[in-house]
Amino acid sequence: MNPGRPSALITIDGRQLNAAQAALVSLRIVAAASTHDVAELAFWPQTKFTSASVGSSIAIKLGVVDSEEDVLSGTIGTVAQEPAALLLQATASTSQLSATRKSQTYLSSSVADIVKDLAGSVTVDDVQADLQLEAYSIDTRRTVWGHLVDLARLCGAVVGAGTQGGLRFVPLSAGSADYTFRFGADLLSWRAAQCQPFGAPGIAPHGAASEQGSSRWHWVLHDPLGPGASPSRIIGAFHSRDAADQYQSALAGRAASSGVRGEVKVVGEPRVRPGELVKLGSLPGGDPGLLRVVEVRHQLDMRGFSTSLMVEGAGGGGGGLPSVSL
Repeated sequence: MNPGRPSALITIDGRQLNAAQAALVSLRIVAAASTHDVAELAFWPQTKFTSASVGSSIAIKLGVVDSEEDVLSGTIGTVAQEPAALLLQATASTSQLSATRKSQTYLSSSVADIVKDLAGSVTVDDVQADLQLEAYSIDTRRTVWGHLVDLARLCGAVVGAGTQGGLRFVPLSAGSADYTFRFGADLLSWRAAQCQPFGAPGIAPHGAASEQGSSRWHWVLHDPLGPGASPSRIIGAFHSRDAADQYQSALAGRAASSGVRGEVKVVGEPRVRPGELVKLGSLPGGDPGLLRVVEVRHQLDMRGFSTSLMVEGAGGGGGGLPSVSL
């Protein structure tokens, strides 16, 4: 099967050029959970993008000719001139949230509503979170992005940028794989290792709503986790056992996932995002089972278009783990 010819479409300040027209030498994009997507581009000095400047808008599509997919949309933050190249660095539009501070208290609000309000003028790509918080306060000691990362931890979500630069706040994928990569086809190499998983602390609500009724949320539980429970955390924003149990389940899942770490390299796949699940097919060795994507690294240069995925376990079953790249 012919995989198609690798292609990139780059738009700067409304002007779109393909890789050849723009005299692109190399392009690298990194997307990871709880961070802003970053793109690094190198052009020949005679590029038609010599007018690019700090603050210019940029959008990047990757894939094969006539089937390019949105990967990053944001703003150029660095422009560097060298004798042999023009170098640009850009970040997704979510980076605005790392320069924004707010002071606000939310009462009886869902995490989804809080996240959408915190996003402000930043485009929202997808927000899914039904966890209810009885009281949640933010202040100007930290940026809005810092508070969003905390909220993602509380409800077991992944926060980052969507392919068009908008805010993406979604649950970790569960169930079947979002992508299957096959040995001898689109899977180029992999490495997976078993590790000692870390432990998860016990989580308890601040008050006793679930035990004494919603009108008694201010009653502090005397022994929220029972004797001998250590380490533990009591979350002030949680006034019900259900909220604490949801966070406990998320932490337990992350702890289990930490028992597998690895890297998967495939033929360029522009659609995959942090938090999604992948499966490796037709392996000559052991099957590591479902793997969760932690970080995505796209690379386009004279060697072609490839995507490297930093992965962890996803709680799925599997046999022995392949221990070296092939």
